[in-house]
Amino acid sequence: IALDRVAQITPSDEMIKLLGHPDPEVRIAVIKALGGRNEVTVLQHLARGFDRGSNERVKQAYQEYHWVTR
Repeated sequence: IALDRVAQITPSDEMIKLLGHPDPEVRIAVIKALGGRNEVTVLQHLARGFDRGSNERVKQAYQEYHWVTR
């Protein structure tokens, strides 16, 4: 997915919307793409997404790429 390139020019609030995408692969790509964005809003959504998530691969991506879910 080219999402990592798009993420470089896309505001965080637009990326956050994709955390609820039905495709787990898209969610994983967004989680990776949000890496390094330590904005409070981003971290809050990542923590909520991790807490609400049921897909193990997606949860693993949260833990791998974001300290807020560890």
